[in-house]
Amino acid sequence: MKRMTKEELIKYFMEQLENNNVFGQAMTTDRIREKLNKYIARVTFEPESFGQGSYQLFRVEENDRVWGNLNLDLDKLNKVDEDSQNMLVNHENTHVIGLSVKIVGDKLYYKNGFQLSVYVYDSKTETYVLESMFNTGASEGMTHILAMNIAKKEKISGYENEQDTSRLLSIILGQDELIKIYCDEEIEKYFQINAYDIFKDLAISKYGKEVGNKINEDIRKILALSDELVILNQNEELDTDGLKLHREIRKELHETFLGKLKTIIDREPDMIKKIDIMKKCIPTSIKEEITKKVLGELANDDSINFSRKLEILKQIRAEKKSYIPQSIIENILFSKSGLEELSVEEQLENYLYLMQGNNWGWNDKAYELCVASGRISEELFSKKQLFTLSMPYKVPLVDDLDEILKNSKYFKVGNYYGVSGKTDDFLADIQREKTIFGGTLDFNPFENDFIESTRDRQILPGTQIDVLCYQFKELVKKSEQEGKKYSSKITVFDNLIRMKYTIDGQELEEYYTVGANGMLQKEPIRRRT
Repeated sequence: MKRMTKEELIKYFMEQLENNNVFGQAMTTDRIREKLNKYIARVTFEPESFGQGSYQLFRVEENDRVWGNLNLDLDKLNKVDEDSQNMLVNHENTHVIGLSVKIVGDKLYYKNGFQLSVYVYDSKTETYVLESMFNTGASEGMTHILAMNIAKKEKISGYENEQDTSRLLSIILGQDELIKIYCDEEIEKYFQINAYDIFKDLAISKYGKEVGNKINEDIRKILALSDELVILNQNEELDTDGLKLHREIRKELHETFLGKLKTIIDREPDMIKKIDIMKKCIPTSIKEEITKKVLGELANDDSINFSRKLEILKQIRAEKKSYIPQSIIENILFSKSGLEELSVEEQLENYLYLMQGNNWGWNDKAYELCVASGRISEELFSKKQLFTLSMPYKVPLVDDLDEILKNSKYFKVGNYYGVSGKTDDFLADIQREKTIFGGTLDFNPFENDFIESTRDRQILPGTQIDVLCYQFKELVKKSEQEGKKYSSKITVFDNLIRMKYTIDGQELEEYYTVGANGMLQKEPIRRRT
């Protein structure tokens, strides 16, 4: 990032606001430009002790002449990517948009978004000294969200806890209404009430007096806890007690928000509106709990037919970073109605699509559907373990799954099966329906015909350790005569031992079983497509 004058910085920011309705009806573009010119007296490029930049209001005169300084630490900024640089500029400018000040006697009342601060004039130093400050956490979170929206970015790291607080407050109270309060320049009313009651009137207008007051009590608690987190987050070296307190505050915030959102959802009779609330929770810390609650209700709602439920699940899956519990997917998709309305092929296709992002526990059901659809034959034996070995970590869509199955090849060594290219660390024992994880031994201990490591002795089967060591040593010696070069490691799968070697630049494998007398017996590899 290069140095910019005040005029260049404001122009840079305003260009991003063009055709960008971030502030909606809360503030016009002309007023935003006017405020930036009024409150930014200069732009500096000095080192920052905390963060990459800051805005500081350092002088206010009786005639409302304001002097403020926006500082950018170029050394720090030039170590991050362009999006992060842009984000910092947007963040500090957004602070200025939410800024309003008023002097009454020796006190300066300072509203920055949701943050409410009071400064008292010190005649000795001729400066204003901070007396109180509230709602910093919620204000920083909203500032970061607005700055990301201005940049048209979905996610830029920073103020994670504060963002979570502001997003959840937006769900409870409405984002447009919160932005109006953020930009509100009539600040007198906010300093005539408890600072943590900043959203009380909004809560009452939205939910009525009785419920609104109850919601406001929780919001007061949330704002106070969020402020405590801000203080702790500014300490980069928290001790054990500090870290414990940090965890406890985050847990209490999480539980308070979760309880409040569950209550709001319970008050809503319309399932589609419940789902709309759930979707808004996707970027927040409570998305999993709220999703389980709402979709659990959907699965059990007999007034909604199967086709509509499936349509809703697909719409949710299309949302970025959405989450659908596997139990909900299977409950709806394989319900009596689902089994009646969908063919096996349609079941598999929908299952794999809905399971995108759920990278655990999908193999068994997908295997059943592959067998039912004729993709896999169990005529000779169950290939479930081979299927598991063949599949990637991420759930494939049906076309990708078909391509994987088409190109998968397996081989058999004794009672063990492996999938070509997928058996670096494990094989499947089909008879026991079990995946065998290998223990790895190094050649170095075998030079003196014994194994010192207790772990290595436990990995090797049987009791004839010295006999095995001698055989390994002889294999290595013989390999030199045959032009083979063994790798330095052996992998043990139960009573099956794999040794890798190269010959003429080609990497190959040999497998041995261990008899009761400790003697190695080479096992042939039978390959199948």
